[in-house]
Amino acid sequence: MGEGIRKPIYLSKIHDRDLISYFKRYKGYSFSHVARELMRDGVKHRQMEKQERRENVLQMSHKVIHKKHPEFSATQIKKTELSNEEIEDKLDNF
Repeated sequence: MGEGIRKPIYLSKIHDRDLISYFKRYKGYSFSHVARELMRDGVKHRQMEKQERRENVLQMSHKVIHKKHPEFSATQIKKTELSNEEIEDKLDNF
C-alpha cells in the first residue's frame, strides 16, 4: 500500500462560507471523506470540460478545413485610374 498524504485545510468563516455550509449538511460523515469526494467530483468535472473543449476545437477545425469556398475563377479585375479632380470629388462626398 502507498503512503497517504496528510495536509491541513484551513477554512475561513468569511471566504469559505459556502464550503462550511456544505460540510455541515454531512454531519454523519467525516470531514476528510466529504472533502475527498468533492475533490474527485472537481477532477472529473475539469476532465469533462477539457474533453468538451477538445471536441469543440476538433469540430471547429473540421468545419474550417472542409468549408466550401466561393468560385473566383470568373472574377475579373478592372484597372481604373482616376484623375486628381475625381479623387478630390470622391473624398469630399465620402
